[in-house]
Amino acid sequence: MEWTRNTAVFCLTLALAGCSNTPDVVFDAPVVVETPQQSTSSSSGTTETDNSTVSEPSAKKTAPGSVQLHMPFASQAPTGNWDPPYDEACEEASLILVHHYLEGTSLDTNIMDKDINAMVSYEKSIGLPIDIDMHELARVAREMFGYETTVIEGNDVTIERIERELARGIPVILPLAGQDIGNPYYSGDGPPYHVLVVVGYDDHRFITHDVGTKRGAYYTYNKDILMAAIHDWNGSIETIRIGPRRMLVVTK
Repeated sequence: MEWTRNTAVFCLTLALAGCSNTPDVVFDAPVVVETPQQSTSSSSGTTETDNSTVSEPSAKKTAPGSVQLHMPFASQAPTGNWDPPYDEACEEASLILVHHYLEGTSLDTNIMDKDINAMVSYEKSIGLPIDIDMHELARVAREMFGYETTVIEGNDVTIERIERELARGIPVILPLAGQDIGNPYYSGDGPPYHVLVVVGYDDHRFITHDVGTKRGAYYTYNKDILMAAIHDWNGSIETIRIGPRRMLVVTK
């Protein structure tokens, strides 16, 4: 099946062929990209960074008109097998994409396959369930890779906030009610709960790496549709549409 709800977490291959260690960002005009830093929050809503609440600086830089990060891609079913654990591995696969982007390491279907299974094994070892939320995925990112993580919540999850992170060269992981985003490449009605990575934007669209389909590299969604579908896992596919509004930022 070309969609999935994910939960396996991956212990990514450490001996990976190196590309550039600098994230590749393309803008519509020359723009100075700041060194990726830990994300912060505005006064409304809640942002957690390694379990601490922080406030966003008042000085905000305007994001450029369009951005696209150059990132490796492989789907959550890298070999075309949608049996467990791949059918529920969107969270893991999304974090794996970000990991290889941050490290500047190569990614192919074989590496993704190994990474997913390693992450799933790790998640089981620490008692995580099949489906995990952004706080649990952040925990995996910290414990497996030593990354800094910021879970942004509530009214802080905005188009402008996502664009500012991307303009800094930082991808954004979004949890969604997957049946509300209308991807025609999903099987059936699509995944009730889904996770993908936002890698860019233009005036009207977000550019994503959607691990729920092999056609997911740089797949675009209308901004309003994607924003309306943001709901984190809350324990049941029956109540996913009232799941909390969150996004996850992972940095070195």
